[in-house]
Amino acid sequence: MPDKRAANELASKRVLAVDDAEGMLEVLEGFLEEIGFGTVYTASSGAAALERLQAVDGKVDLIVTDIRMPEMNGYEFIRRVRLGAVPACKDVPILILTGYYSEDDRRQARLHRIQSYVLKPPTIDVVETEVRSVLGLARRPIYR
Repeated sequence: MPDKRAANELASKRVLAVDDAEGMLEVLEGFLEEIGFGTVYTASSGAAALERLQAVDGKVDLIVTDIRMPEMNGYEFIRRVRLGAVPACKDVPILILTGYYSEDDRRQARLHRIQSYVLKPPTIDVVETEVRSVLGLARRPIYR
């Protein structure tokens, strides 16, 4: 279940969710809203995601994107973000959402400075854990 403290910490945060599968995008949007993001932008392709980022002047705190999409795949979208297509987003944390994570994907993740990944189908708990970790909001264990 979503953590109330995290929800408060996320209330001022903006996230862009990108996935070409409409159902997955709806699920992801619902998860991100439920865990407390104040603003959730969505896009159904890499090209649409770049347009969305430009429309909001790059004012996002996190990008969550699928990798295997037609036309412009997730890596091409991320490459363009990292190279400054939307200057304010060059260093925004990125979490990938994918159905398959291979050794090549690990290499691509390092190359594109991707902070983490979630395998499909995601659960809200996994999404929340990874989002909090990527944003530096992960709870630290208390040792006695």
